[in-house]
Amino acid sequence: MSRDAGKTWSVVGPLPEKLIDLAASAKDTDTIYAATEGGLSVSRDGGQTWETIVDGAPVSLVEVTADGSVYAFVVGGGLVRSAEAALNFAPLSSGLSDRILLHLAVDPTDKDRIFVASHQSDILASTDGGANWTELGR
Repeated sequence: MSRDAGKTWSVVGPLPEKLIDLAASAKDTDTIYAATEGGLSVSRDGGQTWETIVDGAPVSLVEVTADGSVYAFVVGGGLVRSAEAALNFAPLSSGLSDRILLHLAVDPTDKDRIFVASHQSDILASTDGGANWTELGR
């Protein structure tokens, strides 16, 4: 962890097993989310301990937006979203064919405008919060 823009670093705890992606909370500096081959975990103590919040399937990405929305892609289950306060994930889209999403960005001026990149090297866009997708390119 670094609290000085990367000038110094310290080890704060163990990483979750088979880590794929990390995201920091938008609301709490001690909260971190980890996408792993086994699910999605959260640490509320700066990475010292981890609690599983989505279990049983790989999670290929996790992203937190400035408004406190947590997005994750559950392989076989689709794209899900929750407010940080609740961590009660609801599906946004399962109609992404056989794609595995690797990256996600939400337009900071329009939360319904979402961009994703998949393992197939394609980029998709949604203008309705993730319900429907248009391929932008490869």
